[in-house]
Amino acid sequence: MSAVVVLLSLLAGGPVIRADAGGCPEAAAISQRLAGLLNSGADPAEPDQVDLSLDGSDLRLRLSRADGTLVAERRIPRSNRCPELADAVAALVAAWEADLRPEAPAPVVTPRPPPRPVAPLAVEEAAPAPAPPIYELGVLPALWVGAGRLSFAGALRAGVWSRRSPVGATLAFSSIFPVEGSSAGWRRHALSAGVMGRMRHRWLFVDALGEAVVGWVVTEEASGSKARFDPGLTIGLRAGSRVARRLELYLSVGAWGAAWPSTDPENPGAMPHWGLLTGFGGSFLFGT
Repeated sequence: MSAVVVLLSLLAGGPVIRADAGGCPEAAAISQRLAGLLNSGADPAEPDQVDLSLDGSDLRLRLSRADGTLVAERRIPRSNRCPELADAVAALVAAWEADLRPEAPAPVVTPRPPPRPVAPLAVEEAAPAPAPPIYELGVLPALWVGAGRLSFAGALRAGVWSRRSPVGATLAFSSIFPVEGSSAGWRRHALSAGVMGRMRHRWLFVDALGEAVVGWVVTEEASGSKARFDPGLTIGLRAGSRVARRLELYLSVGAWGAAWPSTDPENPGAMPHWGLLTGFGGSFLFGT
């Protein structure tokens, strides 16, 4: 192996590398790298010698003339990356040789051009699709209390909720029937529409409702049934919980007031113009 190293060194026009570093780096690898760093046109008659040896955790480099005169000496950290270590030794030896032979031009290393900046690709973010609303269909069996009278009542309610904010719109149909035996011979039907808002904590919620009422009252008279227009306003609260993904149960309390009181001279006060509607109901949700 030493003969091969000497031959490579002579052909490359550089110093003779003698390595005793456990094979890392190898002398042949250093000689090959020196071949591209030294100018062989200005070589001395007798090549210099480079001795590599281990010195603890470091690598000791000694550059000597052919007659044994020590010219330069240095210690460098040793690593297990043999190719990189061979590059470092070759670069150091080439620098020493350039200092000792000023007539030989120093190796010219052509710097690589910096990489061209790449413009970032413009990524167009697609606008999020609008979230579909949630629909509600509910039923409310209830009791209606007005002017001290108790009546049966019920309501069917449809609603639509926004997914972006806790508000919605509501449309309901309700009916009130006095309890049998009451002196008031009347019944009330109403169609109402309005808005509702929700406060929610996990599965619990409280809704506030406000509705305009377009209704009519049917009275029983001696001459037969008679209906009249009976508009009003409803405000209410309902509190409950979502017991399943599509089912909500709640307790509802609402106050209803007529736009004007009844004026029946034959039966004054028989039809109260305000009252409370309370009951326990449920709603089915669609679009969740």
